[in-house]
Amino acid sequence: MHADEVRRVLVIGSGTMGLQIGLQAAAHGCDVVLHDADPAALDGAEQRLRGYGEAPVAAGSISADALEQALARIECMPDPAAAAAGVDLVSECVPEDPVLKGQVLGQFNELCPERAIFTTNTSTLLPSMFADATPFATSVSASRLIAV
Repeated sequence: MHADEVRRVLVIGSGTMGLQIGLQAAAHGCDVVLHDADPAALDGAEQRLRGYGEAPVAAGSISADALEQALARIECMPDPAAAAAGVDLVSECVPEDPVLKGQVLGQFNELCPERAIFTTNTSTLLPSMFADATPFATSVSASRLIAV
C-alpha cells in the first residue's frame, strides 16, 4: 500500500498523542476512527479535539472551516471490531506498557484487514520489547508494524 492510498485511519488510544494524530490525519483528508478500551475516555474526545484545533486556527495555519471539515471526518467507536472494519492504517497510541501494546497489536491484527499497516507510537519503548506478544514477530505480517 502506498501513502496516497490510505483513506481510513484507526487510532487506538484517545490520549493526547492519539487525538493529535487523529486530528492531523483528518486534516489531511483521511476518515479517522478513534477507539479506546475505556468508552468513557471517548466521551470528551470531540471537545479535546476541538481544543487542539484552535491553536492552528488562531495561528492561521488552518481555516476554521477546514477544522470543522476535519472534525467531521473523525468518529469515535468503542467496539473494537467495528473500529477495525475497513481501515488502511492503524496508529497504536496506548500507554507505555509493552504487555499492553503487545495485546492491543495482537487483538487488532486479528480484526483489521490484511492490507492494513500498523504503527506504534512510543517514546521510551523499542517495538522489539513487545513484538513477541504479537503475530508480527513470527509471521508474514511482520512488515505491517512500523515504529513512529
